[in-house]
Amino acid sequence: MAWIESLMTPILTGLVLLWVILGGKHLHKHEHFFYLIFGLLGVSLTMFAVFFQLDIIPRPDNLLYPILFQGHLALAFYLLVMFAGAFKHKSKAKITLLRVRRELAVIGFFMVMPHATLLIIDALSALNPTGTIAVFLMVPLVITSFPIIRRKFSRDGWLGFHKWAYITYGLIFVHLVTITVIAQTPPNNAYEELWWLRLLIYTSIFVVYLVLKFRNNALPKLKTKIFMKA
Repeated sequence: MAWIESLMTPILTGLVLLWVILGGKHLHKHEHFFYLIFGLLGVSLTMFAVFFQLDIIPRPDNLLYPILFQGHLALAFYLLVMFAGAFKHKSKAKITLLRVRRELAVIGFFMVMPHATLLIIDALSALNPTGTIAVFLMVPLVITSFPIIRRKFSRDGWLGFHKWAYITYGLIFVHLVTITVIAQTPPNNAYEELWWLRLLIYTSIFVVYLVLKFRNNALPKLKTKIFMKA
């Protein structure tokens, strides 16, 4: 159980990626249907999160709690959104993810709502505000992802505005690291004893993202500038 929870993020990311590969076209074609389903699910889970905080009902003692209420499923969606912009231009991986990037971002936001409900209350108790700030930054990014809103921006204006996503990615990483290191020590159970594994996973994911982003985006631009100056 402890090992499964610690490996939850890569497992769920793999499952969501499999859905994108096998059903990405269907997801894109029927995006509003999936928004409705996941939106209702997100609102329902958020209500349960409030009930948990008020001690009206007990928190479930199974894998559903970390998946749905501790942000693992939401993180899986947002990792794919993040990596969609890091792969090589016109590569199959980039094309596959970019096709449903908007859908993944919107669904991911619905899935982060119950976690954010718990998170905000904890943040007000001075535990860790980074996740709360990240969620607040997600709101305008998600809203402007819809075509009806996006059309009100110029292309450069929209792209410039969505560069705020990089701040969100950074805050998510800081949140994951601080929660893993600070909140899980000293260890009191098997899950907390594996904090080092989660730290290694999160750090590896973001290091790979930075390497891909530099190699496929920043490095070609840098080479172009050097060539033009030469």
